[in-house]
Amino acid sequence: NAEVFVVDAYVSRGTFEHLSGKLVISSSGKSDAIAMARPILSAMSDKLYIFDGEIGAGRNSINVSNCILDVLH
Repeated sequence: NAEVFVVDAYVSRGTFEHLSGKLVISSSGKSDAIAMARPILSAMSDKLYIFDGEIGAGRNSINVSNCILDVLH
């Protein structure tokens, strides 16, 4: 039986940044899945934020940050 590993990776920045590896990736998942995906994600991004735990934690962190910034502005 093959084991499946799932990583949630929210990517931000624009079209031109992906060509130069300057994406910002906020990722989450179980630690063993993150360990397997880290080299691939690091190749695409100079800013990699990892949230160990439930799928969706990376995206949720972006939502919380955006809400805080909205309140401050």
